Amino acid sequence: MKRISKSTEQSVALSLNEWDVTSKAVRTDESGFGDFVADILLMSMERTLRTQSPEQNEDAVTGGYRMADCSIICGGSLRSDSKFGPGEITLGNLMEIMPFEDPIIVKELTGQDIWDALENGFSAYPKQEGRFPQVAGMQVVWDSSREPGHRVISIDLLHQPFDGEVTEGKDVFMKIRDSYLYDPSQCSNNEQSVMVHRDIPKVKKPLDMNQTYWVASQVSSLVFV
Repeated sequence: MKRISKSTEQSVALSLNEWDVTSKAVRTDESGFGDFVADILLMSMERTLRTQSPEQNEDAVTGGYRMADCSIICGGSLRSDSKFGPGEITLGNLMEIMPFEDPIIVKELTGQDIWDALENGFSAYPKQEGRFPQVAGMQVVWDSSREPGHRVISIDLLHQPFDGEVTEGKDVFMKIRDSYLYDPSQCSNNEQSVMVHRDIPKVKKPLDMNQTYWVASQVSSLVFV
């Protein structure tokens, strides 16, 4: 038990922001941490598929298409109902947030399937149900005042780093913990901050109801969404 405790107390990440994984945050609203997890899932599956299929990767680069278009996870898959950081994040924190071994897959869905899945995800709002979606690779506009089943207004796919196009961005100053971590020439007057370039999401194209897309998700999320 002592060895297990030592392992779970190991620091695995340093977050500059608070991770809000409370039930209300991930089951009723867009969550920064939910977006973060969905982004990681989308990017990792895209890279994995391209690595495993060199020929398809070449076709994807030449044809300008993706091997994973977007990602959807259920807010209910993010557990703990707690807040973490800013600061060090331990292995134990991650195990508390995501305690289940949930296989990650890429599913072929039509635009209509994606629309219907998101309608289902928003249908129980404002109840804190696990089906509430956290997404990546797309911009979803919805209206909670509408009747369930008619809340989604629009869905647009977003440009991603692997699209090979330069995205617009802005320079922002972010606070960091230790002054020795940055180059003073890149800092503002505040000695505890560093300038970074943050991409601004850019719409690529509206979701086509009849087109087929590859959606990265957890097995449990495809069941509940």
